[in-house]
Amino acid sequence: MLYDPRYLYQLLHPLSSSIRDGYGWFYPPSFSLFLLPLAVLPWLPAYFLFVGGTLWAYIHTLKPWLTSPRMVWGLLAFPGLWFNLLTGQNAFLTASLAGLTLYWMDRRWKLSALFLGLLFIKPHLAILFPLVFLITGKWRILGGAVLVAGGVLGLAVLGEGTEVLPAWLHSLGVAKSWAENGGPDYWKFMPSVFSSLRWLGLSIPPAYLFHGLVALTAALATAWVWRTCQNAEVRAAVLTSASLLISPYLFYYDLAWLALPLILLTRQGLKHGWRSWEREILLGTWLCPLLCKALPVIFPLQIGPLFTIALLWISVRRAR
Repeated sequence: MLYDPRYLYQLLHPLSSSIRDGYGWFYPPSFSLFLLPLAVLPWLPAYFLFVGGTLWAYIHTLKPWLTSPRMVWGLLAFPGLWFNLLTGQNAFLTASLAGLTLYWMDRRWKLSALFLGLLFIKPHLAILFPLVFLITGKWRILGGAVLVAGGVLGLAVLGEGTEVLPAWLHSLGVAKSWAENGGPDYWKFMPSVFSSLRWLGLSIPPAYLFHGLVALTAALATAWVWRTCQNAEVRAAVLTSASLLISPYLFYYDLAWLALPLILLTRQGLKHGWRSWEREILLGTWLCPLLCKALPVIFPLQIGPLFTIALLWISVRRAR
């Protein structure tokens, strides 16, 4: 079963001798439904189909907000795009689902509910979405998303067997253990507050405490903005940047999500004028995925959360 790291390694190692032990599969069973059509292909065509298809979705999701050629070039050169592309990860898919949820929210609620329900293939990135829809009274979207997420999970369990659920839940304990005790070789890839503090030498309880305080602050700030601000672009920028501060389990390729708040805040700056430190923080955040990968080679430090926190700050400030 994929949820057993040893079995997963036995499947992966024949593909390349460079693959070492230490890979884990922690996704809900529902994510497997996205991958089933690829299972009939050799791994290289499957990679190109998955990455190419999700990249297309990613670019077309962001396209309505790309109002100038310079913004398009900025997206195409964005390091977060290239790291996800080269690693074949799913951040294009999840960022697309998040963006489509927000784009259709006030246009066609059924589509918004569909995309939000599908976003729960990676639930730790979707935690704040139900919160803001509760706050704004978007009950139909919430109800529809619950039905979609539950239905997709039910189909996966029907196809894979009921034993897949306890196996998935057990795998979450493995993920938690790796995040807590993985060491520098693991933490250097994880731009979360928790992992950054663990790498700095904090023990597990205070690292969780500080991470929890940051996550709570991000959640409260998001709730305040969605209650008091009617600017849809500012709301979306706050929600997507805050979502990257909630879970201790975050990897550098997830920073492809940063494209959405970067684009939206750039639009706000061009429309309404720039505020102090906005352009500097946006540039630093644009470089953030590259810095998260390059600096740990030189210094035992993961600086990713600093940029995400700064991005959330300028996003919230736009709501005032």
